Amino acid sequence: MSEHALDDFRDGLESMSNGALMDLLRRVEEEEELISQRRRRLHGRIDNIGANGGGLPELDDVLLPFLQEEERGLSEQRLLLHQRITEIRSERGRRAAGLRDPLNVAG
Repeated sequence: MSEHALDDFRDGLESMSNGALMDLLRRVEEEEELISQRRRRLHGRIDNIGANGGGLPELDDVLLPFLQEEERGLSEQRLLLHQRITEIRSERGRRAAGLRDPLNVAG
């Protein structure tokens, strides 16, 4: 995510209600989990081709680069979602810190 896009995302978070922020966090975490599951399945297919020779060498020569490219795309999406999750959690933390009463130290 470019620095400009990240700033825009942060600005959008600041204007959200607490409920909307938590809803967004839930949705982004769910999306990240789905991408993680797809990556795991894809890794299994890639590993299978590498370990077993896949099946038909002619097909494997075409399929393996395609699967590897798909894996790179999923990795990029997952990284972007991790950045967003971190920003949402940071905003949630800033809000929580602002709502807490200062601690009184007993003397």
